Amino acid sequence: MQTRGGSGTFYYLAAAFDRGGAFVGSEAVFLGDRITPQQLVIWHGLVVVNYAERLLEQAMTVPPSLKMTKYLVSRGDRLEVVVLADGELIAAGVVVIGHEVRSFTPCGAEQPAWLLGVCPALPEIKAAYRLGMADAPADTPLFMVLAGRSVDPPLEGFGIDYPAGFHATQLVLSRSVETCNDLDQRQPTSFHDRTLAAPLVVFCQFD
Repeated sequence: MQTRGGSGTFYYLAAAFDRGGAFVGSEAVFLGDRITPQQLVIWHGLVVVNYAERLLEQAMTVPPSLKMTKYLVSRGDRLEVVVLADGELIAAGVVVIGHEVRSFTPCGAEQPAWLLGVCPALPEIKAAYRLGMADAPADTPLFMVLAGRSVDPPLEGFGIDYPAGFHATQLVLSRSVETCNDLDQRQPTSFHDRTLAAPLVVFCQFD
C-alpha cells in the first residue's frame, strides 16, 4: 500500500521468489486506488487476489462493493497479470495429446473435454506437451493451467463423442511434476475467505 500525501491509497502486489535460500523480489503490480483487498491465495501455481473496487461512475467516497479477481503468474522473477476476455475462465487440469486424442480434464471433473482445433493456444499447448512428455509413455497426462471457455463438442471428427469442448485462448503454465492432487484444487470462491493455500512456491504480500 502506498500513500503520497493526497487522498489516494494505492495498492500493489509484489512477490519474493526463493532462489536457493536467497529471496529475489519482483516488481510491484498495481491493483488499484482505494480498493478493499479481501483475499490472497496461491492456487495451482497462480497468485489469485480478490478485492473490491468501485464502478467507473462512482465517486471515490463510495465504499468499494464491486467484486474483482485478478490472476497473476510468475515468469522468471516477474509477476504477470493473466488478462481474460469476457466470458473466459482459468482452469487447471491435465492434458493428453496423442493419436486420436486431444483432451483436457479440469481438476475435479469426471469426464474430459475435447480441445478444439481452432483454439488460439493449441500450438503452444502441443509444443509444451511434446517437450514435457518427450520421455513419457503415450497418452501420459500433463498438468496445465489454461485460460478459455467451455463450449459444445465438435460436430465431427475424433472429438464428437466427448461431452464438451474447451476453447483454450492461453496456456498459462504447464508442469510435468505436478498433478491435480499435488496442489490445493479449491479455487477461491468465498469473497470473505482469507485462507492462504499451501504449499507456497511464491511468497506474496501487499506492499
